Amino acid sequence: MAGILKGKLALVTGSSRGIGAAIAANLAAKGSDVILNYTSSSSQSITKELSDSLTSQHGIKTYIVQADLGTPGGPAELIKLTKEQFASTNSDRPFQIDIIVNNAGIALNDKLPDLTTEQFEKTYRVNVLGPLLLMQAAEPYLPTDRSGRVVNLSSVSSATGFVGQSVYGGTKAALEAMTRTWARELSERCTVNAVNPGPVLGPMYASNTDEFKAQIKGWIDHTPLMRPREGIDAQELVEDAKTSGGRPAYPSEVAGIVGMLCTPDAAWCTGQVVCANGGMILSCKRDYGKKPENIPGKVIEAYSPVNECQSNGIQHSKIYHQIRDINENDTRIGSMRLSLGNVAQQQTEPVMVIVRVSISAGKMDMRLQHFLILIRHLAPLRNLSGSTGPEEDIGRYPLTSPAAHGVITTPSTPSQG
Repeated sequence: MAGILKGKLALVTGSSRGIGAAIAANLAAKGSDVILNYTSSSSQSITKELSDSLTSQHGIKTYIVQADLGTPGGPAELIKLTKEQFASTNSDRPFQIDIIVNNAGIALNDKLPDLTTEQFEKTYRVNVLGPLLLMQAAEPYLPTDRSGRVVNLSSVSSATGFVGQSVYGGTKAALEAMTRTWARELSERCTVNAVNPGPVLGPMYASNTDEFKAQIKGWIDHTPLMRPREGIDAQELVEDAKTSGGRPAYPSEVAGIVGMLCTPDAAWCTGQVVCANGGMILSCKRDYGKKPENIPGKVIEAYSPVNECQSNGIQHSKIYHQIRDINENDTRIGSMRLSLGNVAQQQTEPVMVIVRVSISAGKMDMRLQHFLILIRHLAPLRNLSGSTGPEEDIGRYPLTSPAAHGVITTPSTPSQG
């Protein structure tokens, strides 16, 4: 795909190091000129080194711009300074930003009692308000033929509910919401998508506390692509995986997905949050201290409202999905059915998701848990059977509880209406 972005101009915020630098390198390798943005003066020299490297390796132009996107005037200043630099070297070419990657962000892992207003405001200014103001300032310079590309860097934290990420996870959920809105508002100018990395090798990953690493270990254990590979992955990562559960992503792996979304081949994809986490979002943390019990003949029913389900604005009348679980003895132990009815493009009334898990033999395994976590991501499970006992209400149990393993009293027939 070398040269596929030749003649394009890409802006990557927070591109002095880490994922941002890897994204800049990926786009430069595809032929795009790149605007390298950094915040603090301490990053000036490393950004200059990256600029020199990209220019010599790929023969592209780079523009280095210092701007603090966490300040009200920072995003507009970034566009203004970039335009001035561009005009000084491209007198015969109109200023147009073909690609914007909103990568700059800060993370916070404090629990609820320790959060402060100042921390909240700072994180939201950088992670949410910064991209919003940047898009406002850049909109006049976007293409007018749908060829533009915007990619927002979200995180699995927007959906996983990791402890200590009330603020950080909230900012990423907000960014995903803006992604969908911008996809509609800017549809004649550009596509707008997001990617949701999990743990990524770098300073941010290294700064995680042991408590936080222990919390996410269950997720990493069951993330398909995080299993380390002897002789391929660095030996340090292979050794670390013995306690962490798996390896983090390399920045280049996340950058590759971002780069893919910036190409002409991605023209029919917009408003989406694309997996950049090795399948982590499919995983769930299992309670290893409690073994699932054999409960032949039991039935679990859970009901949940869903507000909307759509893909690129295509209206769906019904989605039907059924999974059959097989245990280690090849005995069918359960069937699960998910039905969404009357799911309109602009859904205004709740839709009922019905999950029935029928256990005929054996015990529930991780495949059932994966299905339950899928439902949890659609909407919080709640039982509408009318029962009040905690043993009968699946909605009161986290997936790490015995209830998630099928140890639950069969609820009564659900009420109608």
